[in-house]
Amino acid sequence: MLKVMIVDDEPLILSGLRHFVDWERLGFNIVCEAPHGAAALERLRTTPCDVLITDIRMPELNGLELIQEANAILPHLRCIILSGYDDFNYVKEAMKLGIENYLLKPVSDTELASTLSSIRDKMLFERQSRNEQGSSIIRNNIVYRWMTGDIEEEELLSRSELLGLPVHQPGYRVTLIRSMSREGASILLSEGLRLCERWLQPLSALMTFNLQDDVAILLPIVNAEHGVQSSEGLLRSCLERMREELGLCCLAAVGERVSDRSMLHISYYQAFSLLPVMALEHGDNLRLFDAYGEQQSNLLADFRADFDALRLVLEAKDTEAASGLIDTAIARIRERYAGQNTVYVRSFLLELLVEISIIRNGKIHSIDSESGSQLLRNAFFSPEAGIDDQKQAVKLYMQNCLTQLENDSSRLSPVVAHTLHYLQQHYAEDINLQSVSRDMRANAAYFGQLFRRETGESFNACLNRIRVEKAKDLLLNTYLKANEVAQEVGYASPNYFHTVFKRLTGVSPHEYKASRSHHT
Repeated sequence: MLKVMIVDDEPLILSGLRHFVDWERLGFNIVCEAPHGAAALERLRTTPCDVLITDIRMPELNGLELIQEANAILPHLRCIILSGYDDFNYVKEAMKLGIENYLLKPVSDTELASTLSSIRDKMLFERQSRNEQGSSIIRNNIVYRWMTGDIEEEELLSRSELLGLPVHQPGYRVTLIRSMSREGASILLSEGLRLCERWLQPLSALMTFNLQDDVAILLPIVNAEHGVQSSEGLLRSCLERMREELGLCCLAAVGERVSDRSMLHISYYQAFSLLPVMALEHGDNLRLFDAYGEQQSNLLADFRADFDALRLVLEAKDTEAASGLIDTAIARIRERYAGQNTVYVRSFLLELLVEISIIRNGKIHSIDSESGSQLLRNAFFSPEAGIDDQKQAVKLYMQNCLTQLENDSSRLSPVVAHTLHYLQQHYAEDINLQSVSRDMRANAAYFGQLFRRETGESFNACLNRIRVEKAKDLLLNTYLKANEVAQEVGYASPNYFHTVFKRLTGVSPHEYKASRSHHT
């Protein structure tokens, strides 16, 4: 039985709805009633429900506010609105909250029963899908830990039986695909991931995963023919089709083949370290570590102590010490590789860029401004640039990166940090917790809890806060009326905008504009 809560400030409506339809035959059970939104919200915290049926105009907390707050507590809650008012603005605002239906009083028993039947069928299907999605999330987590070398052999083997992971193959390669723009990351992780799975099917035993902002491809090597040659063509075709069909410009980095499952992390980190260099070069969009790694391996072997010392000061965010170590290492490279020092200094600095980018989740294009990325490209790939230009560009890049990390005390997870950035850019659009979590390929309930835990507020509260801050700016710095401001910041209903604005600021939009105008 699905659990139902009914909320209405008219006792006759509450009483009538109990006998209005055959709840049990439809698969529902009324477990709670409330006379207004505030009481309903309090009861939802102790009596979780599947369906909320609410009036829209009530004292203390109206129906729209109740739904918004209730969705933060129960992301999978289904909502039906009952109203005696055929108000288009209310209907539009309600639709943005993802309601199932907007029923006008007097309610038709046939329409209510039909709506309930539709909700029941959808919820049963979604519960089955969530179970499957839950397995997918666990699988992604185990594979990520496998790729990064953060799982014990015993746990990997036991989980592989349950999740069907190919842990008994004679070899493996890891490929990472990354969008070249911030805007393309969400498309890559939704549409791009799904299409990669389909387009790369000829590579048997292929597994694709969402790893932070990248699509990770795990290719078990089942025989001698399963080498780079058999996969490179399909990978290039996949990149080209994503460009044509999705408008995505992506990079693909391929790690070396490893012969044992315990060494998978080596192939992963090789691919991971290639991507920042590729982002700077603007050359071939598919690159193998096999060719790149030989020179870098020689350099790392000769200057291991220098790199280890640099990693320590980078992790400590000590810019001055890092700058001194860079100067010392370059002087030693020039002495060690006389006659070839230009090539090896450039390689050393590129490797250093990789180290910096790994500290910042491997995203060169997201650490600094576009102008900063262009500075790096000019220093490393312009014919006129010399070693001193490259050294200064890396130092500037490092300083900007470490300063940003120092200021970023929250250390949010990538998905929450990306969501906060997304809300700042798309607050005026028709978005909610369900739509954003769907774009992130995340379970809405889990995503909502993660967002609240890391930010200290619910998704809806954060979105409202951002919208109200934007509205305050528009009220003070434009000639837009309050109703027009509401539309500009994402509220279809001026009345609802007025309610949210007053709740967050203590005054109405008109009062806010008037008080600030008086002071200026």
